[in-house]
Amino acid sequence: MVWFARCENTMSTMKQSRSSSGSPPEGFALEGTLLFKRWEAMKQEILLHKWYESERRGYDIGWEKACIDWQIRHGRRFRSPGG
Repeated sequence: MVWFARCENTMSTMKQSRSSSGSPPEGFALEGTLLFKRWEAMKQEILLHKWYESERRGYDIGWEKACIDWQIRHGRRFRSPGG
């Protein structure tokens, strides 16, 4: 799950750099890309899964465990280009 941590860190860094200056760096157009949109959709699905599983178990399962569990159970539909 190192990949998820790296992606999350990269997205956070990009959002911080954007929010500090008020606009994206020159030549920066990642937010309009399919990759960014798919990452945001996947991230929201994982966060929802994390909440649901945490509620079901009665404790916070954490981001990494939620990522792993979500990938095993639901990740296949995000791997294919058709969604």
